Amino acid sequence: MKNRHIIPIYLFIVSLILLTACGGGGSGSQQSGTQTIIYKQEINNQSHLYAIKTDGTGHIKLSSDSIKSDSFEAMAPGNIVIFSRWEKDTNSNRINRDIYTVNLDGTNLSALANSAEEEFFHSITVSGRIIYSINTALYSIALDGSDPQQLAMSASYRTITIDNKVIYQTAGNTFIIPADNSATAIQLSNSTSDEFSSLTADGKVIFLGGDISSAAGTIYSVNLDGTGMKILTAKAGYNYFKAITQSGRVIYAEYVNQNDWDIYSVNTDGSNHQPLATTSGFSEQFYKVTPNNNVIYQANNLLYAINADATGSLVQLTNSMNNVQVLGVTNSSEVIYLQHVDVVTQYYDLYIVDINGNNRTILASDPDSWQSLVRVITNNKIIYSSHAGKGPTHGDIYVVDTNGSNRRILAADPNVRERFWAITSNTSVIYLSNDGIDTDIFSVDLNGNNRKKLTHSGGKKSWAHLY
Repeated sequence: MKNRHIIPIYLFIVSLILLTACGGGGSGSQQSGTQTIIYKQEINNQSHLYAIKTDGTGHIKLSSDSIKSDSFEAMAPGNIVIFSRWEKDTNSNRINRDIYTVNLDGTNLSALANSAEEEFFHSITVSGRIIYSINTALYSIALDGSDPQQLAMSASYRTITIDNKVIYQTAGNTFIIPADNSATAIQLSNSTSDEFSSLTADGKVIFLGGDISSAAGTIYSVNLDGTGMKILTAKAGYNYFKAITQSGRVIYAEYVNQNDWDIYSVNTDGSNHQPLATTSGFSEQFYKVTPNNNVIYQANNLLYAINADATGSLVQLTNSMNNVQVLGVTNSSEVIYLQHVDVVTQYYDLYIVDINGNNRTILASDPDSWQSLVRVITNNKIIYSSHAGKGPTHGDIYVVDTNGSNRRILAADPNVRERFWAITSNTSVIYLSNDGIDTDIFSVDLNGNNRKKLTHSGGKKSWAHLY
C-alpha cells in the first residue's frame, strides 16, 4: 500500500460523551447549563480521579489511595463512575489491577471485581452489566457486584457489546453470548482466523476472515443469530474493511499489487458490488464517508468524492498536487483537509470544500505554522489548533466559521501549550493548559470571553469524561 506522508502535526483525538443530567435514569441532577468534568490528576507518579462542574463549583475527589493509582473507565447508569485501580508489584514486576465503582458525589466506593489477578475492563451493557477479563477468561458482573458470570474460558481483549449481548473472539472464531450468560454462545464465523470489523444498522456482523483455502482477507457478513453468512468481497486475497455508510454500504480496499490498491462498495448481503476507485497504477487511499454517503479518497495527491453506490459523477475536490490529508467532514458533507504550503516546507494550511468541489475556502494560513483540526461543531464553526510559528511543543486554539470568516483566538498564552478537550452543552470550550510543569483545566466561550480556570492544585491533569 502506498505509504501515507508522515507530517509533524498533533491531532487531538477527542472522545466525548454527552449524557443527560440524570445519567440514563439516575437520581442526580445538575444546574441548568452545567455539566460535570471527571478528570485524572497525577502527582508524584500517582493518579487519582476528581469531579468538578463546568462552572468551577462542586469540586470532589472521587478516588484516593496512598499507594495505588486510578484510571477512569466508563460512566454507568445512576451516576456511577467505573474506574480501574492499579499498582506495580516491584518484586514480580507485574501490574495488580482491580475494577471499582463510586458514585459521582464520591460516596459508596466499592471494589467490584477484586481478584488476585489483573482485571481489564471491557465495556458496559445497556442493562448495566460490566464486561471484563481476568487473564484470558471473559466475565460479566452486575453493577452492585452481584451475579458474576464467566462468559468464556478464553477470549481476545477486544469485545463488542450490542444491547445486552457480547461479541468476542476465541480460537480464531467470533461468538456472541448474552451478557448474563442466560444462553449458550452462538458461533458467528467458521474460519481458522478472523477479525471482527463492524456492526451494521440492520443487525449484521462484518468480519475479516481466512480459511484453509488461503482466502486470507475475505470479508464476510453474518446475522447475529449466526445465520445468513455472505461473502462480500469480489475475490480472495488481501481485502481490508474500511467503513459502513449511513445507507448501509460496506466500503473496502482490495490489494492489486505492491503499488496499487482499489476501493469497492457492496451491500451487507453481498449484492450490488461496485468499483469506486480502480485506476490502474494508483493506490487509492480511503479517508472518510460523508453523511450523504459519499466516499472521500486520495489518489496521486488529489482528493476525490464518489457516491458509495457508484451513481453520479466522480468529483475532484482539490486542484493542487501538494500533499493533502483529510481531517474531518461537517454535517453538511463539507470536507476539511490539510494541504502543504509548498513542496519543500512541512507546514500545512487548513481548507474546506463542499462535496461538489466548489466553494474551496482557506480557513487557516498562519506563516510557518502547523494547523490541525480539533472539532467541527454544529453551528457552522470549526475549532482548530495552530502552532502559530511558536514551535512543535506550542499549541494555540482558534475558532472560525465554515465560510472562513470570524476567526477568533480562544486560547493563546505565549508561555503554555493549550489542548482542546470538549464542548459543553452550552457551547463553552473546555481545554487543558500546560506550563511545562502543571496542567490545569480551563473553560472559555466561543467568543474567547469568560475564561475561567477550573482547577488550581498542582500536578498534571488529563481528561477523562464530560457528563
